[in-house]
Amino acid sequence: MADFGGPVAHGLAQELDAARGVLEALATALCLDPLVFERHGAALQEFDRLGQVMGEVAGVLRHSGPVNDALAGVRLEAVKDRLHAAI
Repeated sequence: MADFGGPVAHGLAQELDAARGVLEALATALCLDPLVFERHGAALQEFDRLGQVMGEVAGVLRHSGPVNDALAGVRLEAVKDRLHAAI
């Protein structure tokens, strides 16, 4: 299987990290509003799930070496399964 990594992959990982930070800040701001939290608490949990997925993908992009080694480090099973299906 091919190796993964390189400057483009690392740049993409940094972009995901930055976007994840914005997403987390937005989620925090929304959660601090009691009315929004009461009405949309379950939906707000999706921000956390999306942030976790973004973090996993960023970790794979940062990895250098065999793709299977990069995927072995993915902790979210659903993400790992989708990535394995894609390769």
